[in-house]
Amino acid sequence: MKNIYCILIILFPFLANESYAQIKCYRFSLALQSTDWRDTSCVACTSDPDVIADVNNQLSKQFADRNKHINGAIAAGNASVNKNAHYNFLWHFKVNEWSLREMSMEVCDGRPYSDIDLDTAYWFNTVGFFCPWTSIVAEELTTVSIPDRKGDIGNMALYPNPAAGYFNLVSAQGFRGEILIYSMNGMLQYKKPAYIEKGGTASFDISQLPSGLYMLQLKNEYSVWNQRLSIAR
Repeated sequence: MKNIYCILIILFPFLANESYAQIKCYRFSLALQSTDWRDTSCVACTSDPDVIADVNNQLSKQFADRNKHINGAIAAGNASVNKNAHYNFLWHFKVNEWSLREMSMEVCDGRPYSDIDLDTAYWFNTVGFFCPWTSIVAEELTTVSIPDRKGDIGNMALYPNPAAGYFNLVSAQGFRGEILIYSMNGMLQYKKPAYIEKGGTASFDISQLPSGLYMLQLKNEYSVWNQRLSIAR
């Protein structure tokens, strides 16, 4: 056991100095008449403290008194978060690139499924933003709130954790480097290049790793980011 402790101290001395941020995800309800059920809600995530405070202020009010809608940049893919029931949207709000507004331009108003999903080329290439006027923040999705240990690589988040066959990494700033996973006795178990667009999400297959506790590390020429990863099946 002494040898194991020595390896951990050498590999992971930075754990005592971790700082914390929080990426939170929220469901927005849309009040639309005569529409497809998939248009009734969507999900967005942020770690911006000002936006979180604004959302919490809205949630503190009665539903009928919530008077702000979401407005933000969108990108392809649902980032494993933007869904309504079992339906996964073809798009997501970029992390930390949305806010709540009382007024927005009509050009970005629309419906999550009937407008964006059915005409993604127009929304991604021409509009680039989504601001459904009838959207109201309905709830915080605590099951996908993402604790984020951050160092020089800021606003990076890992979920789900514990993971089973895969996990996702969300990067508010973007990342290019490599990902390494060590067993808790310091043995390298996994190594791959990693590229995440700003505000994007990347998924990693860990189906070949056995259940247990690991140390995940992201690194590039500038900095290193570390997170404990639990695999449970």
